[in-house]
Amino acid sequence: MNIIIVGVGKIGFNLARNLSQEGHSITAIDIDKNVVNQVVDEIDCLGIVGNAVVKSVLVDANIENADILIACTASDEINMLTCLLANKFKKLKTIARIRDPEYTTEINYLKEQLKLSYTINPELAASNEINRVMRYSSAISSESFIRNKVNLLKVQVVEGSPLCGVKLYDIQYKFDCKLVLCIIERNDDIIIPSGNDEIQVNDKISFVADHDNAIDFFKHAGFDYSPIKSVMIIGGGKISYYLIKILQNNCSIKIIDSDKKVCEDLLETFPEISVVHADGSDKRILLQEGIENVDAFLSLTGIDEENIILSLFAKKMGDNKIFTKINRTNFSEVMKELDMGTIINPEIICSNIITKQVRSYESTKGSNIEKFYKLCDDKVEALEFFISEESNVTNIKLKDLKFKKDTLIACISRNNKIIIPNGNDELIKNDSVVVITKNDMLNDITKIIE
Repeated sequence: MNIIIVGVGKIGFNLARNLSQEGHSITAIDIDKNVVNQVVDEIDCLGIVGNAVVKSVLVDANIENADILIACTASDEINMLTCLLANKFKKLKTIARIRDPEYTTEINYLKEQLKLSYTINPELAASNEINRVMRYSSAISSESFIRNKVNLLKVQVVEGSPLCGVKLYDIQYKFDCKLVLCIIERNDDIIIPSGNDEIQVNDKISFVADHDNAIDFFKHAGFDYSPIKSVMIIGGGKISYYLIKILQNNCSIKIIDSDKKVCEDLLETFPEISVVHADGSDKRILLQEGIENVDAFLSLTGIDEENIILSLFAKKMGDNKIFTKINRTNFSEVMKELDMGTIINPEIICSNIITKQVRSYESTKGSNIEKFYKLCDDKVEALEFFISEESNVTNIKLKDLKFKKDTLIACISRNNKIIIPNGNDELIKNDSVVVITKNDMLNDITKIIE
């Protein structure tokens, strides 16, 4: 497809790279010549310097032949106006990044009036991801599927764990739960396992289960499953704002920020929480405010280096759940060596969601992509498909399908019932299906087989 990306910051650059790798024709527009030169140098795409709300710039970008326009500049207003103008040329799919909380409350109205196909709020998406992980205190990450009925959860296997030496086909019996263990990260290897694979110490394992079975697994496998009741957040930006809205009725929240106006606004909006106007990078302040006693610590400032240092200090001070916001991805290999808990990157989250939307637009009539995540440094994809028509993968026992290498069915939802599949199960019309694969660019359920 022909895709125009307006605004080539972190999100726009990630999108241009991902979508170019998937075979799409990309045109990148930005007002900064240096930014455009960089994206053209590093990615196979056309670059245009200019303001996309100017008609001639969209004409130069060949808007009349575009299938999708994605507006992800730093300005919500420019993003919305660009999509509106694009729709004046032709009917196409338009996606806008809209971040302001005031616009978020009116998002359905804006989508209707501006004829937006989809909107994305990176900070809101990041706060939702944090909330999912917080449900499971031992989880490193959590991705949701089937209308949040099941989750893909990642945990670390430590020395002395009951999981050490267990073969995968014994897990459901041994730990009295229904789940599919679908990814093993071992050193630098990513394994889509079979039943004969054995869990080893220091493995990071990812499994799919509903909430009750996930809790049962945590109990029997020796992981902490106690709920998070107290939270300390450093940085009062948009992620913190959306997260407080989600958490305020479920746990006590203390937020620390050095900007007096930010503190005043938060306290006015959320009078029930504790707001501290202070330097959150000051060790004395953190100790004074009880960092060692909170269940979860979140470093969400706008500075990666500060977030890393704060998270490492919090890890040293107590056995609490750690979340670290990181904007840059070029040091991912180094960051993996540091114990910073759950890494939150709004740009990557946003890019993954938009990539899912693009794939859904090119899906065949018979199956739609409902959810999409890139995992394990983009080496694994987790997708949820809805099967709307019968095909060459339906009404056949799973054991009789020849799956592509490193591909498995992790979960089936049928008539509101969650099925953890075995070889005798079949896919049928109207099923929702969760697929885990190392084969990228899947946009249709029929492509899971050879």
